Amino acid sequence: MLSSCSILVYKISFHTNSDIYLVMVFVSPLIMIVLDRDQDFAARIEWIWRDKLRGEGEEVETMQGINKVLLENLLPDHVAKHFLTIIKGNGSEDLYSHKYERVYVMFANIPNYKEFYNENDINKQGLECIRLLNEIICDFDLLLSKPKYSSIEKIKTIGSSYMVAAGLSPGAAAAVKKECGREKNLAILMVEFGFQLMQLLDNINRDSFQVFSLRVGASMGPVVAGVVGARKPQYDIWGNTVNVASRMESSGQMGRIQVTEGFAESVKDCQEIICTFRGNIQVKGKGSLPTYWLDKPNKCKHMENGI
Repeated sequence: MLSSCSILVYKISFHTNSDIYLVMVFVSPLIMIVLDRDQDFAARIEWIWRDKLRGEGEEVETMQGINKVLLENLLPDHVAKHFLTIIKGNGSEDLYSHKYERVYVMFANIPNYKEFYNENDINKQGLECIRLLNEIICDFDLLLSKPKYSSIEKIKTIGSSYMVAAGLSPGAAAAVKKECGREKNLAILMVEFGFQLMQLLDNINRDSFQVFSLRVGASMGPVVAGVVGARKPQYDIWGNTVNVASRMESSGQMGRIQVTEGFAESVKDCQEIICTFRGNIQVKGKGSLPTYWLDKPNKCKHMENGI
């Protein structure tokens, strides 16, 4: 027979074990629910971070794409690649410059645009004049964008003057010669471009009832190319060749292409271009230089007949 004390201990023990059991029965599912919620919360946080990182990665790719497009519009392809490498952190940030020994430089100017430009009420204080010039330059750019002229690089526009150069990328001359499949070279390609600019301007004159005329000058020789500026980087070329090309344009005649002797030597064997010795002319800062006119054969016949 159990003592009263033993019965008390037993009852206590019994009730204690029952309480523990009951607690375990009710608490265990709660713990599982809390753990499941923690795992779900952790999974959600991980998904949010991954989505954020994915979004940031897409933004980075988008910005890189925008930078690439902007640089390729501002700079030649091989120069744009150089700066894209710097942006990615894989290149040196030193000043970009390169020296070329044989580059063809051309200036095409519309001298009588200055006479056309007028800041009056009819032209909306010059706005309409600028609008027309913009259309002309855009048409020039469109012509230059043709695959045929991919070796010619637009350098800049100065007022109504359009400056281009060929031979500024490694192996450009060899590539053009291979593409053409005959004796063509960069000089001939540039002269063809000059003729096309004149034809294009004639078409614009018919549509706009204007009498604009192009005066073109070109030279060949060494130049130094580089990019200057930080916020608005400008690709440009410098050297005696550039200065002489500018003088060939300014001392030329409307509707004609005047070139240096070195340039003329590069195209003299082309049957599609007629070289005519103009004579020695005084070039500012250069003294007396022999120069040549470049014309199409059919144009020369018209000139001989007095047309």
